[in-house]
Amino acid sequence: MQPPPAFAAAAAEAKQVICSQLAGHVPAAQIAIGVDGRLVWSATFGNAGETTRFRIGSISKPIAADVFALLVQEGKLDPDGPIDRYVPNLPEPLRPITSRQLAGHLGGIRHYKDEEFYSNKAYATVTEGLTIFENDPLVAPPGTKYSYSTYGYSLLSAALEGAVHRDFPTLVRTMVFEPLKMTHTKLDDGSAPGFEADDDSDQFHRSPPVDNSYKWAGGGVLSTAEDLMKFASAHLKSGRLSEASLELLFTSMKTADGTATDYGAGWDVHTDPRGRLIVSHFGSAVGGTSRMAVDRDSRVVAVLLTNITSTERVSKALSATWPEILRLFDK
Repeated sequence: MQPPPAFAAAAAEAKQVICSQLAGHVPAAQIAIGVDGRLVWSATFGNAGETTRFRIGSISKPIAADVFALLVQEGKLDPDGPIDRYVPNLPEPLRPITSRQLAGHLGGIRHYKDEEFYSNKAYATVTEGLTIFENDPLVAPPGTKYSYSTYGYSLLSAALEGAVHRDFPTLVRTMVFEPLKMTHTKLDDGSAPGFEADDDSDQFHRSPPVDNSYKWAGGGVLSTAEDLMKFASAHLKSGRLSEASLELLFTSMKTADGTATDYGAGWDVHTDPRGRLIVSHFGSAVGGTSRMAVDRDSRVVAVLLTNITSTERVSKALSATWPEILRLFDK
């Protein structure tokens, strides 16, 4: 889309930055910028259109965290109650973990190991997917250590289901996608395959088939940059989410000894050198690498999606491109 005159120069320079620093390293990309809840610029690069879905990886976590916050807001989920209140028959070590701890990566659940990231096994339900990790030792006692875990979000989604006796696909569709008019967003059904490249080459090849049904809440959503701009913009002010819910999402959690984690419920949380609150998340999937940031003070939202598995080369290109984009649209 053509940006409004006030953002034309920023958009033109951002396009140049993407073309010079990123586009050659990825088969396709989408970008969307919002200000005060309004889309001011979006663009596509390579073999993608505005409605092409991308694997957004862990940007799925803020989406699942919305369901968590809304159920807490509605009084249907106790964030500090033991998880076995909502998920029966768990192994003993998992039962005392709380949904708040899971949302903040404080539950002690492990992350991927071996080739699990490339799993192509279908799981019929969220609870069936828990069998991957539920009998493994915790990495630390619950609440004592920040340890990033996609599987923690799998367990969180099981608790969300148990709290209201509705399956997670229905919850995320009716509580997030539909209310925010995210018409091109859905759970991964294999319809958005991506690409891979070797670190020493920009020759792209199709990424292997994977089945992300084992991690819908933590990394199994397909979306577009414009849809995610709508999602992120819905967090600029209270309304659908109360002030208390926004505080739940955007307040850094702490370990038992009082150490701040710089992670709220589903969002990285930090204050930039100007004192502005920035909440964000990265995403890494087989066939997708993504970034999303919300400056809640200047009310700028930025989303950048690519359809390639992250490599050192891709990571360096994004690390060079992403801060420049945020700077250009800074108010």
